[in-house]
Amino acid sequence: MGLLNGKTVVVTGGNTGIGKEICLGFGAEGANVVVNWIFNEEAALEVCELVKNLGGNAEAVYGDVTSLVESKKVRILLQWFLHFRKQRLQGL
Repeated sequence: MGLLNGKTVVVTGGNTGIGKEICLGFGAEGANVVVNWIFNEEAALEVCELVKNLGGNAEAVYGDVTSLVESKKVRILLQWFLHFRKQRLQGL
C-alpha cells in the first residue's frame, strides 16, 4: 500500500516533462491521478497507462487551465469525476 493510496491529485501539464514524472511518482504511491493536458492526447493516455502499471489509477482530462473558460470546464469535469468516484481532491 502506497503513501498516497486512495488520494486524488490533478497534475497540470501531466503528459510531458516534469508533469509526467510527477504523475508517475504519484502513481507509484497508489494515487488517483488526473493528467491534465492541452497538447498531445496520445502522450496523456500513455502517462495514464504508465501510472496504472505502477499501481495507481489515472484519467486524462483536456483543458487549458490558463484560460478562464477552459479552467471552468476543467473544474466542472473534475467535480463530476470526483462525485461519481465518491472522492475528494487531495492535491493540485
